[in-house]
Amino acid sequence: MECRTIEATPLRHFQFVIFVMGLFHLKMACVDAIWHIFIEPKAARDNITSLMHFVALNLIGHTGITLCLDAWWVEVQWQFTTYTSLEDFATMKPSQELLEEMSHSLAKNYARCQPTHAHDQQKENILLMHQYFLLYKELSWSINEGDIGHVETLFPSWIYLFRATGKHKYAKHMMKFLTDIHFVYPSKLQHAKGKFCTVDLVVEAQNLHTKERSNYTQKRVIEELPLIKVYRSCHSNMERNLSIPGPTTAHAEPNLTKTIKKMVGYCCDHRPNKFVAGRETAYVIPDMMDKGQDLVHLNVQDDEGEIIGEGEATSRKAAIEGEDIAVI
Repeated sequence: MECRTIEATPLRHFQFVIFVMGLFHLKMACVDAIWHIFIEPKAARDNITSLMHFVALNLIGHTGITLCLDAWWVEVQWQFTTYTSLEDFATMKPSQELLEEMSHSLAKNYARCQPTHAHDQQKENILLMHQYFLLYKELSWSINEGDIGHVETLFPSWIYLFRATGKHKYAKHMMKFLTDIHFVYPSKLQHAKGKFCTVDLVVEAQNLHTKERSNYTQKRVIEELPLIKVYRSCHSNMERNLSIPGPTTAHAEPNLTKTIKKMVGYCCDHRPNKFVAGRETAYVIPDMMDKGQDLVHLNVQDDEGEIIGEGEATSRKAAIEGEDIAVI
């Protein structure tokens, strides 16, 4: 039993001296926030241009790529009437200056809402989808490239989205992290945030050291955990029963041509990026960025110090008072 006792000090726990955020888990939280915005409301799943319909064809990353391609095609049709497809436009070999000019138009007209007298609710939903998908894409790219400074610039936007979707603990710790980095930590520690190393290797090394400290040797871990052998035996039985040969692990290179073509065809049929005056939807996606900004500025906290929305705080307080009365 002595080898399994929980370590008594933070040093033996191998805890960080200061709080260090796990960016892989942050990405998972971002995807969960997108789910809360576009999929959790049942009415949001009914529209033909909803995320639920796109996810039925493929995943979020591919949906974002397809919507961007469709936006490019709508822009090409608006600026040039002689082309029949994006492939036809590509054969012209457009200059870098033209592509940059078109990209500015895309950012202005397809990634943010423009006030108009006539509304297209489906396109307005897609505009918000573009915004949040591009934020996720930018965050994912920055993490994969190790550009931690760029990751930090995206924190405010995701703090707003987390607050608006009820992920208050993530928002709270991200705000604390930014405050500590810029106003609490000494200058040398502030500039240390630019370092980056692969998350998986750090986590695995941490797990290894924890096991060595708790059980003294890796050999003893294997000896004392028969579940490892049972788990491996189950896999071996499945392989034998299903006659799975070893070469099945040699997969071909990923090819998304058919997938993207199918999804682009769906966009061509329903035109999510094209403005159609008066087009309605079963559910209007609220602007969670504005909602999150309002909640951050309200800065309401519950009895345990957790930051919550003003309406949620009122409901919690009322519920507690009602329980107190019932007990009395």
